[in-house]
Amino acid sequence: MLKVGMSNIIELEIPVTSESDSNAKCTNTNKVSYTNADIQYNDFFKRYLYGNRPCIVRGSITENWKSVSEWISDGRPHFSYICQKFGNMKVPVANCDEKYYNVQKKSDIQLSDYLKYWQNYSSKSHSDLPCLYLKDAFACRCIHFI
Repeated sequence: MLKVGMSNIIELEIPVTSESDSNAKCTNTNKVSYTNADIQYNDFFKRYLYGNRPCIVRGSITENWKSVSEWISDGRPHFSYICQKFGNMKVPVANCDEKYYNVQKKSDIQLSDYLKYWQNYSSKSHSDLPCLYLKDAFACRCIHFI
């Protein structure tokens, strides 16, 4: 285990992974975890942030967010709405299949391009497309829209 201190406020226990784990291609891309808003930060960091694993936060904290009602249609992302509102925004995207100094290679692309990729990736067997991950900085830029 590796201990990481964060501004002397919280100390986290992070499991050290092998090199083969960090180079693995995307797996279980159709599985997104759900968590409640009452999760402790230490647990949230270990389960989701540290490994760049997506999750959906549910509970009373999110019930009045616009993103819960406007960004979702029939339980799936409302791609046309999101593209209309935010499509021209540049967003950071990590390529999980490429490493740059032991981290995923990252680039900025338009959200509309990422949404096209996502729809294409979801409709195919995934074998011919890279595994791209929309990084969390997107949420910071859109917080007033949530």
